[in-house]
Amino acid sequence: MSSSFGLSGTQSASLGVDSFVVHNRAASEGDEYSFTWLYRTSPSGFFEASYPLPSFLTISSQADLRFAICDLRFATKVTCFLIMNRLLSEFLGTFFLTFTICVAAVYGKAGDYGPLAIGFVLVAMVYACGHISKAHFNPAVSLAFLIRGCYISVKEMFSFIGVQCLAAILAALLARGLYSDGVIVETTDLIFVPALVAEILFTFMLVWVIMNVATAKANQGNDFYGIAIGFTVAGAIYTVGIVSLAVLNPAVAIALVLVGKLSLSQIAIPIFGSLLGGLGAVLLFNLGHPTEGCSDDDESGCSPIK
Repeated sequence: MSSSFGLSGTQSASLGVDSFVVHNRAASEGDEYSFTWLYRTSPSGFFEASYPLPSFLTISSQADLRFAICDLRFATKVTCFLIMNRLLSEFLGTFFLTFTICVAAVYGKAGDYGPLAIGFVLVAMVYACGHISKAHFNPAVSLAFLIRGCYISVKEMFSFIGVQCLAAILAALLARGLYSDGVIVETTDLIFVPALVAEILFTFMLVWVIMNVATAKANQGNDFYGIAIGFTVAGAIYTVGIVSLAVLNPAVAIALVLVGKLSLSQIAIPIFGSLLGGLGAVLLFNLGHPTEGCSDDDESGCSPIK
């Protein structure tokens, strides 16, 4: 670990690829402190996010600040605090999305309105979590953000995917425990080629929409990104749900196996179909935006991975 101090009252410390800066802001009533976290997204770029001082840290003077910033345990706490916030966001979003899919669609509690219920919940969770983790809720989307070169590192992508799969498994088990009584779930027998093509096409569309509404500078600051994403999923379910179950998400595929809607022998269809579709969408987006940075921060230096 290395640290540096300047006359401006801003100290910085770095831990591998994760870095943060502590800003000392003069206020009318004493000193207030906030953290600006610079997360490395590419060899030359960082994603910047500001947070207030966590409640478990108390700094009353500049001397305390200098002491704390030089303490490796302090730096680790701050880094873990920020990463855990993003992981919690991904867990909650994936959990409620998967739980809704199982209850509303698999167990039929929403009747013919299952696709709308899923779309509405996704819209809500995207708006709730988008400012924290970019609201992936989907391993295919996390991979797409990594290839786009925005907001996420390789290490964090795998953490996101692990949390997403865990959330989907827990949501499926809870839904099965609460709502499976008296419900006969028929395992869908997917026809390989039509189901694979459907998963590729509609995951392509989903990731293409996400890249354009959530990362493109032309749409920076828009208020419709959540609606666009949620309606894309709802439309996909109405269109190809009968063909491939419109899974579009490897984590959801695992959940559907647990509730008996998808056979384990066919889980590769939605998993590989969604990954291929998402990969194709982000590569095509990068091809059309070869030098465009990400929408959140012009100073992030975030550019597509070559």
